[in-house]
Amino acid sequence: MTSIDRTAYPRFARRLSEEELEERYSLTTDEYRFVDVNARSESGRLTLAIMLKARQQLGYFPGCSEVPDQVRRHLIEKLGLPEETLLLDEVRQKSVLYRYRQRLRTWLESLSFAAIGRAEIRARVWDAAHTMSDPADLINVAVDALTKACIELPAFSTLDRFVGNIRRQVHKEMYDGINADLDAGQRSVLDDLLVVPEGERITEFARLKKTPGPATLTYIRNWTQRLTDLEAILDPSPFVDPRATPKCTSENGSVMSVLPCGRARRWRESCKRRFAYASRLPPPDPR
Repeated sequence: MTSIDRTAYPRFARRLSEEELEERYSLTTDEYRFVDVNARSESGRLTLAIMLKARQQLGYFPGCSEVPDQVRRHLIEKLGLPEETLLLDEVRQKSVLYRYRQRLRTWLESLSFAAIGRAEIRARVWDAAHTMSDPADLINVAVDALTKACIELPAFSTLDRFVGNIRRQVHKEMYDGINADLDAGQRSVLDDLLVVPEGERITEFARLKKTPGPATLTYIRNWTQRLTDLEAILDPSPFVDPRATPKCTSENGSVMSVLPCGRARRWRESCKRRFAYASRLPPPDPR
């Protein structure tokens, strides 16, 4: 699962200044009126006000247990409620919370992710996945698209799975396209990289994917030689779309330095194996 800290997925700040609280979580005249009309009890008014401001600031309705006490106390003060006022119980009062969400969607003219979110962002993420490889970047694209369309963000885990599924489909499409363009000789060259040569203990693939050492002259020379060795395997330029250069950069680093050696022996799906080499970066510009 992608780390939420590496994405733009919004969350409550750990601590806000008084100025930030006033700017982000204070109610306008119309918002006071909306809360008073749609909630009767003290807990209901507080909960509805927090849901309203959270939807505006975060782009979704967080659980009541996720609301920082600082935000709760600020809105208690603004609404003139007793200090001990609690939020509604998420388990016992589900129907009330559901009604609040529906009324807020109507008032804010927003849509739930379940209603239209997937269809809205699928094309955006699909296009982005052809030039981006990091799941965090694709999640950021989805967050931006949903926010601009006034659609609620789903739970982070839901968005992560949705983006990951599209990313896998795009990769499969790329692998199939490259695999189809290889002739028999090129396939044989790449297949041989997973065979342990006689007298050796590891495959050529395992040797090539070793991570670079420290930035010393010796290691730099070794790395330069590795680029030469890679160039000698197969010229990738006929197989790689120039628009996907950022993706080639990312795939080159992840495949060559992260994939465990033992797993490489079982990595028998030919299209993936061939893409790993065909999509590597060209040699550095000698200038």
